[in-house]
Amino acid sequence: MTAVNPHADVTLFPQGVTEETVVALAEGCDVIVDGVDVTTMDGWWAKHLLHRIAVQRRLPLVTGWDIAGAQYVRCYDYRHLRKPFDGAISEADLDRLTSWQLLLRAVPLRYVPLEMLIEVRTSLGRPDYSFPQVTYAALMFGALTSHMVVKLLSGATVRPQLYIDVHQEIRPTRRRVATRLRRAAALAALAPGLLKLARAKKGS
Repeated sequence: MTAVNPHADVTLFPQGVTEETVVALAEGCDVIVDGVDVTTMDGWWAKHLLHRIAVQRRLPLVTGWDIAGAQYVRCYDYRHLRKPFDGAISEADLDRLTSWQLLLRAVPLRYVPLEMLIEVRTSLGRPDYSFPQVTYAALMFGALTSHMVVKLLSGATVRPQLYIDVHQEIRPTRRRVATRLRRAAALAALAPGLLKLARAKKGS
């Protein structure tokens, strides 16, 4: 960091986001960027803790999800919102829901690309499964979030949700249309598994 900007004042928290560090992490912040990974339930607890402190401090928070070749970015403006994840995920949900069920609440299905719908069909519900992530989609998180943070710091408003599917954007028109049709078919095939998962309880 200091190699890029020698005037940057950087504080490291090698323990990550914990009950002991979260207050210090948020102190002095005007915007929080949530890059916590949720491949484990520990990640979900840390992520939710970060959102709770943002609610308490009434700070905007920007987070993102790398989904195959797509990037979904969400700005939770806790200057106006009063619940973590805008009420979609409560602290109690972390005890009773699986990681898959939490993902279904955090990422709307309309933002899941075709490749991921096909990929997860055979792995839906597996606790050891994690989304494939393509490097250039992950890099978009840094680019998009940096710009959103600058806008927020300048007092401007930003879109609460932003989605870019790199693969779909570069396809010719005919293939884009065909992909939309394939996506609808893949979603229909996945629907029974999603409904079963949504109704399931943790550990059942």
